[in-house]
Amino acid sequence: MSVSLATPVSAPVSTAQALRTLYFVRAAFSVVWVSLVFLFVKSAPTLTAALLLLYPA
Repeated sequence: MSVSLATPVSAPVSTAQALRTLYFVRAAFSVVWVSLVFLFVKSAPTLTAALLLLYPA
Protein backbone atom coordinates (compact mmCIF):
# COMPACT_ATOMS: atom_id res chain seq x y z
CA MET A 1 0.00 0.00 0.00
CA SER A 2 1.52 3.31 -1.04
CA VAL A 3 0.68 6.73 0.28
CA SER A 4 0.38 9.53 -2.21
CA LEU A 5 2.22 12.70 -1.30
CA ALA A 6 0.25 14.77 -3.79
CA THR A 7 -2.64 15.61 -1.49
CA PRO A 8 -4.61 18.72 -2.35
CA VAL A 9 -3.68 21.54 0.01
CA SER A 10 -5.12 24.44 -1.95
CA ALA A 11 -8.25 24.74 0.19
CA PRO A 12 -6.41 25.42 3.48
CA VAL A 13 -3.98 27.75 1.71
CA SER A 14 -6.75 29.77 0.07
CA THR A 15 -8.64 29.91 3.37
CA ALA A 16 -5.55 31.21 5.15
CA GLN A 17 -5.03 33.85 2.46
CA ALA A 18 -8.68 34.92 2.67
CA LEU A 19 -8.47 35.22 6.46
CA ARG A 20 -5.23 37.19 6.23
CA THR A 21 -6.88 39.59 3.78
CA LEU A 22 -9.91 39.90 6.05
CA TYR A 23 -7.70 40.72 9.04
CA PHE A 24 -5.81 43.39 7.12
CA VAL A 25 -9.05 44.97 5.86
CA ARG A 26 -10.47 44.98 9.40
CA ALA A 27 -7.27 46.53 10.76
CA ALA A 28 -7.31 49.24 8.10
CA PHE A 29 -10.98 49.95 8.81
CA SER A 30 -10.23 50.24 12.53
CA VAL A 31 -7.38 52.68 11.91
CA VAL A 32 -9.63 54.84 9.72
CA TRP A 33 -12.42 54.67 12.30
CA VAL A 34 -10.16 55.72 15.18
CA SER A 35 -8.76 58.55 13.05
CA LEU A 36 -12.26 59.81 12.30
CA VAL A 37 -13.25 59.67 15.96
CA PHE A 38 -10.21 61.70 16.99
CA LEU A 39 -10.73 64.11 14.11
CA PHE A 40 -14.38 64.84 14.93
CA VAL A 41 -14.38 64.54 18.73
CA LYS A 42 -14.16 68.32 19.34
CA SER A 43 -15.84 69.74 16.25
CA ALA A 44 -18.75 67.32 15.79
CA PRO A 45 -19.70 65.49 18.97
CA THR A 46 -22.91 64.18 17.40
CA LEU A 47 -20.96 62.57 14.57
CA THR A 48 -18.51 61.16 17.10
CA ALA A 49 -21.38 59.66 19.08
CA ALA A 50 -22.79 58.14 15.90
CA LEU A 51 -19.40 56.64 15.07
CA LEU A 52 -19.14 55.18 18.56
CA LEU A 53 -22.60 53.68 18.33
CA LEU A 54 -22.25 52.33 14.80
CA TYR A 55 -18.83 50.69 15.22
CA PRO A 56 -20.06 47.54 16.99
CA ALA A 57 -22.72 47.10 14.32
